[in-house]
Amino acid sequence: MTSVLPYHPRCGRRCRTDVRVTVAIMRLHCMLLTVVLGLASVSAQEALPRAVEGVVKDPSGSVISGAHVTLNAPGLHVEQRTDARGNFRFNLISAPGIELTVSADGFAPVARRLDDLSSPLEVVLRIRAFDQQIVVTPQRSAVPLGDTNATIVRFTDQTLSTSPALTLDDKLRDVPGFSLLRRTGSRAANPTSQGVSLRGAGGSGASRVLVLADGVPLNDPFGGWIYWDRVPSQSIEAVEIMEGGGSHLYGSGAMSGLVNLLVRHREGNSFALDLNGGTDASPNASLFAAHEFGSWTASLAVEAFRTDGYFAVLTQDRGAVDAPVTLRYATGTARAEHHVLNSGVFFAALSLFNEGRANGTTLQNNSTRLGQLTTGFDDNLGPGRLVLRADGEVQSYSQTFSAIATNRTSETLTSWQRVPAQQAGGGAQWSGLLGSSHSVSLGAEARHVRGVSNEITFRPKGSSFGSSGGEQSTFGGYAQDSIRWRMLVVSLGARIDRWSQSPLRTGANGDGVELSPHAGVVLHLARGFSWSASGYRSFRVPTLNEFYRDFRVGNVLTLANGSLQPEHLNGAESGIGFTRGNTAARANFFWAEVTDPVANTTLTTTPALITRQRQNLGSLRSRGLELSVESRLPRHFSVRSAYQFADATVLTSPGNAALIGLLIPQVPRHQATLTAAYSAARWVVRAQARTAGQQFDDDQNRLPLGSMLTFDLFASHRITRWAELYVAGENLFDRRYMVGRTPTTTWGPPLIARAGVRIQFAAR
Repeated sequence: MTSVLPYHPRCGRRCRTDVRVTVAIMRLHCMLLTVVLGLASVSAQEALPRAVEGVVKDPSGSVISGAHVTLNAPGLHVEQRTDARGNFRFNLISAPGIELTVSADGFAPVARRLDDLSSPLEVVLRIRAFDQQIVVTPQRSAVPLGDTNATIVRFTDQTLSTSPALTLDDKLRDVPGFSLLRRTGSRAANPTSQGVSLRGAGGSGASRVLVLADGVPLNDPFGGWIYWDRVPSQSIEAVEIMEGGGSHLYGSGAMSGLVNLLVRHREGNSFALDLNGGTDASPNASLFAAHEFGSWTASLAVEAFRTDGYFAVLTQDRGAVDAPVTLRYATGTARAEHHVLNSGVFFAALSLFNEGRANGTTLQNNSTRLGQLTTGFDDNLGPGRLVLRADGEVQSYSQTFSAIATNRTSETLTSWQRVPAQQAGGGAQWSGLLGSSHSVSLGAEARHVRGVSNEITFRPKGSSFGSSGGEQSTFGGYAQDSIRWRMLVVSLGARIDRWSQSPLRTGANGDGVELSPHAGVVLHLARGFSWSASGYRSFRVPTLNEFYRDFRVGNVLTLANGSLQPEHLNGAESGIGFTRGNTAARANFFWAEVTDPVANTTLTTTPALITRQRQNLGSLRSRGLELSVESRLPRHFSVRSAYQFADATVLTSPGNAALIGLLIPQVPRHQATLTAAYSAARWVVRAQARTAGQQFDDDQNRLPLGSMLTFDLFASHRITRWAELYVAGENLFDRRYMVGRTPTTTWGPPLIARAGVRIQFAAR
């Protein structure tokens, strides 16, 4: 069929064409118009704000609370944590091309492009193999655990929050070989005895382990001990313990290892509160809150605790002078972050801490007040990350000392000390990938400490005043390269430190240069096995406290020594690891020899007074075996066991040959822990046992402390999407164990029980 078209203007006559051509052209125009309108509709829909919401679960279907959820798109970066029911929700998201990233401790991260926002999302995270866990301590940057030649134990937020222990140091005793100077935990111990050591390296008041929080040392600037209650518990995201020498990256203080506290930073709009109370009238409150507004993030972490304490001396030995060991403290950190450029973050944080203790008699007590300001800047630089830190701290520590009659019926004040101290320091580090096989860390740090011990001594003929102190400076630079070639990872690193110390008034200056090398290797074998080995040299410069301050505990007087020299540790270790599915096991042999260790050496002993002095002993050796097995069992169960054998003895002693071959004080040969946990949607139950063999309280091995065994339990039940109730008990069977002989025997805590409520949510 044909059709006549209207008059054509060009040819001046009527044109005829096939009607089918006309219909095809009309259809083509309609299709083009539909496409244009559709694109316009899609653009309009993309421009409309949408909510992005969903739930995060594990492979069993249980929800994962506290998972990190991030949305990224051109011009958009927002993040938050899932709530108690595993839910997340971002309101009014309008950017196109959104990518969702979800991660959580113990699980492999998931990244997903969001093309359809019409329905709630369900994100399932697979359990990450143990050797794929990411740790930051062994290289000062993120690295898979399986590629490290160091022995690393990581405590996640969930592990810490479900521990039966209240104090951080007691939570970390799940690692055999982790110990303070004495068995007493920080809830009852004098601060000067809260230095920590690992692997039987020997204890003194000063810590032979460096403790960091957000990259800044927590070790006391004057004495080197640790205030374990200084960081609010709700602000701690994870803790990593690295055993073995760490001076090649961290300098003096990390002689036998490192404890790294990873604190919460960007949390979106979030809130966490823990309120609990227990035996001995022990209320505790810990809070963390964060709020984002534009390019700024502000956070606040505070904690307060007090307890009426317990008697450290048994009833049959107790006298009129004895009183409970008590503790009260308040601590807080306010932090502000500003996000600059594309990936840079500048922050400033102010921390305040106030602690007071009664140390077991009517006249012995101490208190500490300190303030710290920390600033930093983090940003991507080339193929790596640049980290800058600077901090300053002022503090005042005071303590009273007394002489106690042998029948403990009377007590006489002998001295009062006040120790003001200041420190300032900072550093810069770049870490990243060079090429496809080199992971590099480069950095430099400097620190200056000044402290004075002002003392009033009380005598029958009158009182006298004395003052002694000094200042100490360190500067160091380090480099480490981790090289991966197929199944082999080789790490080479070294650090050079320059240190100096001098008394404030008279006396000769001391200084020196220390080289701390490190070499390690990891070989990934077949069927989930791996072999690792490392060798290192590390050191520790004595603290101003050891150089200049005398102290007294009970009837034990310890004198300072201005002629002390640095301690050095030469060590090596080798181990076999196995990882398959949800099970990981490791056997590790270690050997360490410490030359010139600072030890409290007994000078004289009388019924009324034991006099000791800090001296460089000669050398000691600690060698032994570590075993650990961890398994995530079906139906929400998990089990972890660990054991350490440490043969720690005096190797040489030029001043006292009788000490050769004796055991190092405060180091048991055998230590073991066992933990079993059940975790489901609403219930968490965790039981643990800890045991240690006999150890000695003195260098001459005349004051033995018997073996110990304790059982602890934690149980919680989630009552709403944002709240849970819990109960916890330490030393459930009320088994008292010896912690000191000065020479009166003091004992560890009795049964300690508490109950509380936790509230945690992410604001919408």
